[in-house]
Amino acid sequence: MSIEAIVPPAAPPSAAQPAPATDAAAPAQDRSVPTATRIQSFAITGLFVLASIYAIYLAKPILMPVVAAVVLYIVLWPVVRLFARFRVPTALGAAVVVSGLLGIAATGVYVLADPAAAWLAQAPKVLSQVQAKIRAPVEELNKAREQVEGLVETRRGSRLAAASGDDGGMKVGVVNAAIVVLGTVQQVGVTLLITVALLFLLLSSGTMFQEKLVRSLPRFRHKKQAVAITNQIQKDISAYLATVSLINAGLGLAIGLGLYAVGLPNAALWGTMAALLNFAPFIGFAIGTTVVFIVGLLTFDTLTQALLPPLVYILCNLLEANVVTPILLGRRLTLNAVVVFLAVLVWGWLWGVSGALLAVPLLAVMKVIADRVDGLGGLSEFLGGREPPAGA
Repeated sequence: MSIEAIVPPAAPPSAAQPAPATDAAAPAQDRSVPTATRIQSFAITGLFVLASIYAIYLAKPILMPVVAAVVLYIVLWPVVRLFARFRVPTALGAAVVVSGLLGIAATGVYVLADPAAAWLAQAPKVLSQVQAKIRAPVEELNKAREQVEGLVETRRGSRLAAASGDDGGMKVGVVNAAIVVLGTVQQVGVTLLITVALLFLLLSSGTMFQEKLVRSLPRFRHKKQAVAITNQIQKDISAYLATVSLINAGLGLAIGLGLYAVGLPNAALWGTMAALLNFAPFIGFAIGTTVVFIVGLLTFDTLTQALLPPLVYILCNLLEANVVTPILLGRRLTLNAVVVFLAVLVWGWLWGVSGALLAVPLLAVMKVIADRVDGLGGLSEFLGGREPPAGA
């Protein structure tokens, strides 16, 4: 059967047939189709973004250790490569690096576990003491004796009721708390196990993934370009993350020494906390300042002395953010402060504390890749920090 039998030819125009539509209505129809297409494309993109966010949140137990292992691989691979130059097998070098990392972490936990556990055990007492110290000057200023007396009576009544109440509820609360703690410890242990195992496999595999990528490209020119780009990206990312880690370690050391100088106990614990929290800018700074202020209130008798620890913490962070980091990283590798803040919020919402700590390394990876890959200049400009003024 011919095509003419399926689709009959168009009849010639005649006078009886109505005149075709004027060209005035055509532009309106032509404009409506692209508009509807754009709206549909925007809606599909929005649904894809929401589905991706939900998938990232749902796959947290798997994705989070994978991402952490990849970030650690980027930082530690130059060390394994250095061992390889001295004819150390890649697998043996990976084992040495991973064992060293675990040894450092275990030593830190061993040294800081006792003071951290002591502070956690005293948390309810600490909060009540802080409330008492803060309430005293407020009471003197407001002279609200009646309200304070009513509050004291209420607390006494609640204490008597708790003392004479049923012990079964207290036992149930302790059991529930123990279940939550055990579940958290188990989850953290599984996450660490996956991270360490994957990190060792990545380090021991060496450049296998890069070689497979090069082999999959059809032309020699593309292979050469891929090797150059991947080498430069890995070099820049490892240098950036290693530099940031050293900066944070130096910040923790400076804060620890400063807190020791003003007489705050367990200064090594708070210095380590500051170094880790600095991987989550803004939020980590706020948490660290609040913690050392509370410890200062519990340690010192006067408010003036209690303000010294947070003052040391703030000054060290300002020096690091405005002097040390720009000098060591340069303007090219700085990140947009607004983007960093939003990234910490989003990743902290998705993956909790681990997500907040991984937010800046992930942004750094995106920034370096955008700098080196053609077509991503707009993303690189958006993620980059503010350029220095002309003539500066």
